[in-house]
Amino acid sequence: MALPSGMLLACSLCLLPGLSDTFNIDTRRPKIIAGSKEAYFGYTVQQHDIGGQKWLVVGAPYETNGQQKTGDVYKCPVTSDSHSNCTKLNLGCQTYMDIIIVLDGSNSIYPWVEVQHFLINILKKFYIGPGQIQAACSIWEELSILSLLAIVGSFGLGFG
Repeated sequence: MALPSGMLLACSLCLLPGLSDTFNIDTRRPKIIAGSKEAYFGYTVQQHDIGGQKWLVVGAPYETNGQQKTGDVYKCPVTSDSHSNCTKLNLGCQTYMDIIIVLDGSNSIYPWVEVQHFLINILKKFYIGPGQIQAACSIWEELSILSLLAIVGSFGLGFG
């Protein structure tokens, strides 16, 4: 039975160097990287080559930081050892920020009550208060892009 020409071409291209990627799984000497089951350690795994050093980047989406489930990422060296020590990157750490919300007051978003409920739901997710996250809300009916850049620039964000 003859192969269709498209299938034959696809198979031929896979044999050319650089056009295919392969991997294998070592069942005799497995690499064991232990992590928290509760944090779902290993939910995602990616291999990276940085400066000739091979690394695994391992996700733990339910990693906790204090009382909060912020998730985090681990960096694990790929060595000949059967067990690895991974380094937590602390990307899921809690941090404080300033939030500025600019609303369109031209009545193009209607009904206004829905906008208010949306804002309340968003702001409830943040720790707003002295020494924590600061929030500001402005309603604009006519705002040019230059005015907006000047406002943002006044907060030292490099615009304007």
